[in-house]
Amino acid sequence: MGWAVIIVAMLIMLYLFITDLVNSPEDYEPLDLLAEPEVYEGRASGEFGGALLKIPAIELSTPVIKGTSSQKLEKAVGWYEESAIPGQGNTAIAGHRVLYGAQFSQLHLLKPGDIIILDYRLETYKYQVEKIFMVDNNDWSIIEPLDQTALTLTTSYPGDRRKRMVVRALLVEIIGYQESDFTN
Repeated sequence: MGWAVIIVAMLIMLYLFITDLVNSPEDYEPLDLLAEPEVYEGRASGEFGGALLKIPAIELSTPVIKGTSSQKLEKAVGWYEESAIPGQGNTAIAGHRVLYGAQFSQLHLLKPGDIIILDYRLETYKYQVEKIFMVDNNDWSIIEPLDQTALTLTTSYPGDRRKRMVVRALLVEIIGYQESDFTN
């Protein structure tokens, strides 16, 4: 029985090491809640300090970090640095469907009309799913500026590694914080 506990503990430690769930504090950039981003051509030049993505229809609540490198997406869903800051154009976020945290494993269950919420810098951005579609893996037009303020979510496409699934949602409401929210 004692060996079984040791083996299970070693397997858990190995799992944490392989999936990189044990993160050091320097992996995350500090969140500057009040800094105003500079915007040009529908893209932001300000710093993205992190956000919280919530999709009630699939019971998802997950942090969003800056960047979409393999190392970043092993930790959380990531904001495409080439896309806009929330509320400033086309904000694009990538996530894994089957690997690591698999935060986007249920994205295929979304349908037009579903609500997506993005909490960023003391504001809540409420989006409504407009469409779900597939693109080639090398189609970067999905993160380019749009005529409307939007949120674009991307993940791998089930059954075809050459494709990506895209969820496009349009901004319907911005809820700002009230000073009274922080005082009694």
